[in-house]
Amino acid sequence: MNIFSNLFPFFRKTFPHGNSTDKQKFSTFNEFMNKSIEQSGLRSSTILNHKQTLHLLSEFNHNIHFKELTSGFLSDFEKFMVDRMYHRNTIAKHFRQLKRYINLAIDNNYLSPTKYPFRKFKIKTIDTKRQFLTPEELAAFEQLSFPEKPNLQLKLDLFLFCCYTGLRFSDVIRISEKDFQFSGKTVWLELSTLKTTSNIKLPLSLLFQGKALKIYNRYKHNKPTIFQVRAAEISNINKFLLSLCKKGRLNKRISFHSSRHTFATLLLYQGVHLSSVQKLLGHKSIRTTEIYASVIDQTIINDLKRANKK
Repeated sequence: MNIFSNLFPFFRKTFPHGNSTDKQKFSTFNEFMNKSIEQSGLRSSTILNHKQTLHLLSEFNHNIHFKELTSGFLSDFEKFMVDRMYHRNTIAKHFRQLKRYINLAIDNNYLSPTKYPFRKFKIKTIDTKRQFLTPEELAAFEQLSFPEKPNLQLKLDLFLFCCYTGLRFSDVIRISEKDFQFSGKTVWLELSTLKTTSNIKLPLSLLFQGKALKIYNRYKHNKPTIFQVRAAEISNINKFLLSLCKKGRLNKRISFHSSRHTFATLLLYQGVHLSSVQKLLGHKSIRTTEIYASVIDQTIINDLKRANKK
């Protein structure tokens, strides 16, 4: 018995028999991972995340044989993501999700435990701050326009819409006209979030001077969804946002999720109560929302330090 034999109880505990694909035969890891995701029983938002990893992996190699899953393969995949300018922690997220299905492949005897690729490959992360736009930076983004390039305008509008609503990418790409309710002069956006299944109700006409409504009006006739964006497009949108930061000489690494951080932080700047921001974001615990309050505290400290140096 070798040391890897001790891993099998862990694999079986982590991936129960109900998620097993050993009754089917797969010629490629891509097929195996796709079927395993579909049979996982995970939340819809988690499945979407895992599908994004599979999509990226298939762009790197659409026909991966199990014997190719080595530490060298992982290093090459890492370089592929680095060359595409993925953030280090985004790369780590994709590797954590990939690791799940490599473990499952071992549990289903597609890969020998002695060939476990993550044994010699370390998933690297870095400490980061939550990036958000200041009111001045948000105003600069609002001044941008791409009338000759509707695809770029859509990416910008989608990002700004989420700066005004705090929606996650997985939720905003699902909204349709039926999610908008009209009550007098107030327009509400109501939906259940994918990640937490929380029901949120956003008074669009009262948030950020109703700016989200102007974007809604440009796309409201689209069906079945308002913005007509696929889940796999998130990486291209993030690259687009990075390019805007570089062109505008903005020394921040903005991603699409920064829109949600911007929404929360700017509302707290405006004096909106923490519990109200919690409800608007759909957080089940106020402790999650308190992270944004600590961001503001640190920002105030930094501003005061700069003022004292003048």
